[in-house]
Amino acid sequence: MRSTANATHKYELQQWRKLGLNVKYTSGKPMEFNSFDSAIQKPDQKNIDVWNGAWSLSSEPTPTQLYGQNAPYNMGHFVSKENTKLLNNMNNSKAWNHKYRAKQFKDWQAYMNKETAYAPDSFSLSWEPVNKRVKGYSVKPADGDNSFSNLQLTQENTK
Repeated sequence: MRSTANATHKYELQQWRKLGLNVKYTSGKPMEFNSFDSAIQKPDQKNIDVWNGAWSLSSEPTPTQLYGQNAPYNMGHFVSKENTKLLNNMNNSKAWNHKYRAKQFKDWQAYMNKETAYAPDSFSLSWEPVNKRVKGYSVKPADGDNSFSNLQLTQENTK
């Protein structure tokens, strides 16, 4: 757990109580990650109303793996006919047309903003600085195998 996590959790509880919400930990304290993961992924779990967790995106931009009806990482268990329809439109055979798919993404994003099924509280980027002397390194999703065997050093010393 990061060093500021406990302070952040206490602050969030304090702020929610100021709003009049009787917020408390499900087990009386923050859950260990594996227990949390198991509990939140149960399709019929009824003990957790609000949770704070993190995930990262894959190279496939489709949100189906996070928001689909049967997606294991749909940890908020948000399901609706409209959401399923929009996700299906994003992944159907017409989606090979980039303009069509972009419109489906925008329609889905507008719908999710209206529904407010999830509320992010932070955002971060992953930085991978690489010296310009390194050749063969890529962060492109299509170049997913970034093994060290692909790397070359073009100069022994820096200038």
